[in-house]
Amino acid sequence: MQFSPDTDDSMVLLYPIREYRPAYTHKIAARPVQGTLKIGNQDEQSIDGLGSSDWTLGFFEHTTSWKWASLSINGVDSSNNQTVSIGINLSAGIYDDKEGISMENAIWINNRVYTVDKVIFQLPTEQFQTSQPWHFDSSVDTKNSPILHLTFQPWGSYEQHDHLLLIAVDFVQPYGTYNGAIDWLGHTYKIDNGVGVTETNSATW
Repeated sequence: MQFSPDTDDSMVLLYPIREYRPAYTHKIAARPVQGTLKIGNQDEQSIDGLGSSDWTLGFFEHTTSWKWASLSINGVDSSNNQTVSIGINLSAGIYDDKEGISMENAIWINNRVYTVDKVIFQLPTEQFQTSQPWHFDSSVDTKNSPILHLTFQPWGSYEQHDHLLLIAVDFVQPYGTYNGAIDWLGHTYKIDNGVGVTETNSATW
């Protein structure tokens, strides 16, 4: 992954889960990545794209749950049809303030990061979270913040379900495609079949 702290913005958050329980998260998105891919007996292929980095450490509550969404793609500025890099990091639950606004909601447009006001997560019922669409929409009273309207269609998922005496984890991370738009600073940025992930986690640890 290509990243320079001198030219590329990060989203950095130090947040009090509650007294004496801090959490730190450092995220970047929509940065160029290169690598190789090999599936089964196929020849190894070189790949280029955009990627995200997520580093988090915290003293979370004994019982913790969250929802999360992440995306890094090339989108289009509909005002001039120019290609722009777009990164998205959204969450609900763990870093919410008293108004229900997650303090780690952010988007990246061409390496610049902007905080995002309240976003409503609309999930399918639990049994359909890996097959039916998820919806992410900015609150109707959003002001002075990017406005998002996104739909995520899962293709499949990575899951972990552990129930061991005092520890229980139900983790589901669907992967799939995003479609929709972001309105910000007089521009509308279109997202078309952008590959990304979502996540739900409920844990007792």
